[in-house]
Amino acid sequence: MIVKAPEIRRIIIPISPFAVGELCKNRKFEITGSPIPDDAKLTGVYFDNAKNVFLLHFEHESFDPVREGEPIPIHEAKIEYKYDYGVH
Repeated sequence: MIVKAPEIRRIIIPISPFAVGELCKNRKFEITGSPIPDDAKLTGVYFDNAKNVFLLHFEHESFDPVREGEPIPIHEAKIEYKYDYGVH
């Protein structure tokens, strides 16, 4: 009996440690050009030492299927920072 591997629909978004640091300081930023739907599932976060980026793995039914043995597509996204200095 042959068991077919489940279909995987994932993409990877690289994000810099600087952006993660800004997020931790409660800064507001928006990822533009992101192909991530609101209901996508974050399936993992890894750090790539060679490129100095975090790799966020997302899964969603709208992504193209990734066959076994193929690399997961990497999508670049632009991060725009929105600073709110709380002028009173």
